[in-house]
Amino acid sequence: MQQTLHQTLHLWESARESRDMRTILTSWYQQVLQCLEQRRQRRWLLRLDDRMLKDIGITRADAVNEASKPCWRK
Repeated sequence: MQQTLHQTLHLWESARESRDMRTILTSWYQQVLQCLEQRRQRRWLLRLDDRMLKDIGITRADAVNEASKPCWRK
């Protein structure tokens, strides 16, 4: 009985740790995807001509500055 209880508790703890790890990995994966999307959008600004940039209210210097930011900076 004692061994079975110990095994059950160990399995439960392993399952909980596995769920925690899955949550961590899922969160990390979502952050990576968000970072890649943000990078894509920032680089797209560099493709816009000055007239288009003016239409959205930013300068070429603003676009270059934004595109040069690392993904962890807002």
